[in-house]
Amino acid sequence: MAVYTDKKIKEWAKDNVLPYNEKLVNPASIDLTLGNKLKRPMWYWRYPISRFIAWHLRNLLKVKYWDTGIEFTTYTLWPGEFVLCHSLEWTNIPTDAIALLFSKSSTGRTGLEHLHAGYGDPEFKGEWTWELENVAPWPIQLVAGKALMQVALIGTMGVPEKLYGQVGRYQNQRGPQEECPEKTL
Repeated sequence: MAVYTDKKIKEWAKDNVLPYNEKLVNPASIDLTLGNKLKRPMWYWRYPISRFIAWHLRNLLKVKYWDTGIEFTTYTLWPGEFVLCHSLEWTNIPTDAIALLFSKSSTGRTGLEHLHAGYGDPEFKGEWTWELENVAPWPIQLVAGKALMQVALIGTMGVPEKLYGQVGRYQNQRGPQEECPEKTL
């Protein structure tokens, strides 16, 4: 197992990161930029509620968790606000590698937290969904096209028997993809 360095990232990315911008390649990662769509929880989930009320909202009233999506060029993320965003780039992870998604250090220093579901199996194809929360006491501007995250690729010791394309639920996703949290209620 070895981490891809800039030369190997460039070889991979020219055909497997769309759109590809060589300026986003770092010594051992490639930056990903923010897409222009986000989803946020419906207004009634943005206030503290009891598990009892949450259960009734979901199971008896069948309310939705997420809005239908917002397109933006800039979006103000308020303290404590949580949204799902996506990478502008569509990636195709090699069959003999995994991908790890991290916040750029400059992103973390603003108080923008990625709630780290940042693992890509071999052969994952699609835009990355980012779970972002403002943990700072000030508003943060999300700007479509700005580099916020980075992906590091690590070569595996072979090709898995089953690739993500055979077993994954989010293959070829576009835009932010939500998961219904009803099992947590």
